[in-house]
Amino acid sequence: MMKRFVSMLTVAVLIAAMFPAALYAAPEKGAASEKAAAGRESEYAEIAKKFGNWSSDPFDYRTKGLSLQSDVEYPSSYDLRNVDIDGDGEGDTSYVTPVKFQNPFGTCWGFAAIAAAESSILGSDLAAANAYTADNLDLSEKHLVYFVSQPISDPENPQYGEGTHAEKDVSLKDLLNGGGMPFTATSLFASGIGPVLEDLESRYLYKGAQGNIEYIPEKVDGVWKNKPYSYDDNDDWSLPEEDRNRASFMLSESFMLPSPAGQNEKTGEYEYNPDGTRAIKDMLTAGRAVQIGFCADTSSPNQISGDGVYISKNWAHYTYDKSQDDANHAVTIVGWDDNYPRENFVKDHEPPDDMFPDGQQKGEKSGGNGAWLIKNSWGSEERNFPYTGPGWGIEVDKKDEDGNVIKDEDGNPVKVHSGYFWLSYYDKTLSMPEALDFDLNNADGSLDEDFVIDQHDFMPVNDVAAMPIEGDVRMANVFKAESTQRVEQVSCETTYPGTKVINEVYLLANGFDGPTDGVLMDRVESEPYKYGGFHKINLNKPVLVQKGQSYSIVQTQITSDGNSAFNVPLAMGEDFAKLDGSKVWVRGVINENESFADVDGKWYDYSDSDFRRSIFSDVAMLMTFDNFPIKGYGTKVTDSGLTVNVLGSPVFDLNEGDTEHTFKVRFTGNADPEAEASKVTWKLSEGAENIFTLTTDDDDPYRAKVTANDYGSGFLYAEAEGIGTTVIPISVNKLEIMSVSTHADSDIIYNGMAKKPKVTVDDVNGEMIPQDRYTVKYKNNVKCGRATVVVTIKPDDPKYKGDADGFFEILPARSVIKKLIPGKGKLTVKVKDQKKSGISKYEVRYRIKGKKKWSKKLFNASSGGKLVLKKLKKGKKYQVKVCALVADSGSYDRGAYSKVKTSKKIK
Repeated sequence: MMKRFVSMLTVAVLIAAMFPAALYAAPEKGAASEKAAAGRESEYAEIAKKFGNWSSDPFDYRTKGLSLQSDVEYPSSYDLRNVDIDGDGEGDTSYVTPVKFQNPFGTCWGFAAIAAAESSILGSDLAAANAYTADNLDLSEKHLVYFVSQPISDPENPQYGEGTHAEKDVSLKDLLNGGGMPFTATSLFASGIGPVLEDLESRYLYKGAQGNIEYIPEKVDGVWKNKPYSYDDNDDWSLPEEDRNRASFMLSESFMLPSPAGQNEKTGEYEYNPDGTRAIKDMLTAGRAVQIGFCADTSSPNQISGDGVYISKNWAHYTYDKSQDDANHAVTIVGWDDNYPRENFVKDHEPPDDMFPDGQQKGEKSGGNGAWLIKNSWGSEERNFPYTGPGWGIEVDKKDEDGNVIKDEDGNPVKVHSGYFWLSYYDKTLSMPEALDFDLNNADGSLDEDFVIDQHDFMPVNDVAAMPIEGDVRMANVFKAESTQRVEQVSCETTYPGTKVINEVYLLANGFDGPTDGVLMDRVESEPYKYGGFHKINLNKPVLVQKGQSYSIVQTQITSDGNSAFNVPLAMGEDFAKLDGSKVWVRGVINENESFADVDGKWYDYSDSDFRRSIFSDVAMLMTFDNFPIKGYGTKVTDSGLTVNVLGSPVFDLNEGDTEHTFKVRFTGNADPEAEASKVTWKLSEGAENIFTLTTDDDDPYRAKVTANDYGSGFLYAEAEGIGTTVIPISVNKLEIMSVSTHADSDIIYNGMAKKPKVTVDDVNGEMIPQDRYTVKYKNNVKCGRATVVVTIKPDDPKYKGDADGFFEILPARSVIKKLIPGKGKLTVKVKDQKKSGISKYEVRYRIKGKKKWSKKLFNASSGGKLVLKKLKKGKKYQVKVCALVADSGSYDRGAYSKVKTSKKIK
């Protein structure tokens, strides 16, 4: 059974919904933290604008307007079971192992992936070099499907808990029956988890630990007997955790191919894609079988007759109604026949006769003919238990062990079901075709002791979301070497066809701030990859990494139209599983300082969920994410190295006259100081030579002197051939801000508009900092009261650092008396309400007309502009003026007084 943990429709809707979303970061305490959080939120909002066009199917090449067709002329038929390798025109070699039987579980996806792997190995130099043939090469499906179903259970592993999880009532039997995708198998192979060899004595054989067998009744010579059918699904099918990272062969490349079942960009309806047909033929003629999904009549081997809804009595399959069904079964393509007759398919549902099998450039219609030769995993009557399945597949002559045809009493060949069938080029549900390549034989099933894979991504992947982005976007993984090693290869995973990849390897300084915080050791640029998939690339030269040293692989992917590509492995997370009614989900583990994303020149730690939420919508956050699929491959070497001691500090202070420091090499491990001293080379990183002067001593190669000439930072590194390279960050203390002053020609008066007076900023030496070195933001600068101006030195400024606040006052506007209303011993003063401007109080000054002395009374701003003066003298006229007040550190700043206004006589 082939089952996507999330249906294709769900994934398409989900990824299409990956638009910018609000941030929900937990609030931090303190003004500085609040300021930092607000800054991050604003920054992440800008990132969200950039990431808003995720592709629901990055492998749908037809939607890219890019044709993969070429002038290659393929034969009209081809069969990997009969390959002509000696050039005599006769098929003499098979690249296809015998048909297997997937029961008792729905593990077709694993069998399809293993079958593709076996054929790829047989079609490569690995087969001849190690005497593998179709008869003796047997890879384990059990190892693959078991470890896809289990999380990493070693607490010492930094990725502990990563993988498939389930509720307590879900058994291993349930998990193995849960279905999957061949694409998931590739994600494990890429991590060095399989494939491994199996044999009849191996615990990797597709059976339980006890070898218990399921039987079915069979009538032999008129007597019913129990016939062994498959191994028992209630047996113990588990494997020890120590077997997880075993691999007999190492994946070197996968080819994610366009499907022949394309989709019209405008209508969304099925549209035959000749590029997909040619891509599959491309793989087959290169000696690689192709795993693929489609919608079968049944997803398990219980259809004894070939006469079904989609499959004919000729064992010719064509799913013609895509609207009703999606892919539910995975199989392996091992050949083709352009002339396979359309009449062999289900009557009245034959493939259309107006298709072009190899591309419209030929101008020849296929007439609906053409089909793939498919190796299934539902057993074959040509084989004995445990590979004998029900009577399923194309009938062939039964042969004995010597290859002779067995005949019945009448002399006619005895027919048996082979387990193969034909699948139309035009099947509307063909999906996710993929081929594999391997480059390393490790037949004992355990990695060589000296072989190293540095990686963080072990999650079984359900899908990949991808997006081309205008601008600079990079991905990076950082690794800490557990032993001294040479890094010789790196890997990537692409989605878009024609993508080229630039890989840079950095040795990082201790306490690095990002994946480029060190010295660039190598840069390698690939040719554009014709297909998406997993790829390994040889470095120009090995990079020697000392034990305990961190290094990074920084990756830039550039699509054929010049955009940057950003690829994200996905799986269904726990929240989504529960919403979908599933008891099974996948967990990814991303630790701090493992993966980084560079957006427009700034690195973000990919473990930061707020950063990821700025890229994906909250709906998408129901998925689980893994580290970027970037790995380093290498070989362990003798544990020797060098460190550098600083006689003083790697930080210089020009203000204090501290301009010159000495550095000295110290060898460690098995390095011989006397023999290695002459090999020491001191260097400054690119750009650092503009800030520092490096002076070496020919008589003492252990030492180097560095002089600081200007403000800035860089790296000093000491390299000893065959020993290693040590990276030391060196910097000059930057100048901090001492004061921020605001300037205005006159008092700043409230008028409802934001106030932004000019500022000057001085450093700790009292010198003015140029305006282009900092940014200015204003806060609380509309209403009355104290406003703040925030000055922040621009990131990576070589001379200055930090931020500081300045303040200025916004005074209330001049008050206006609208009316004076005399009353009995009182006077009501109505003023223009200024409450919205942020004032605290009104101050009313009043006196009997003709008197010199003013009395004073305060009213709260909440009075609504109605101020009542009481205990006034009857028959007297009063003069009144009003101003607005705003609180300022225990006192009040006042606005201008209104014009003096005289009342009528008090009653």
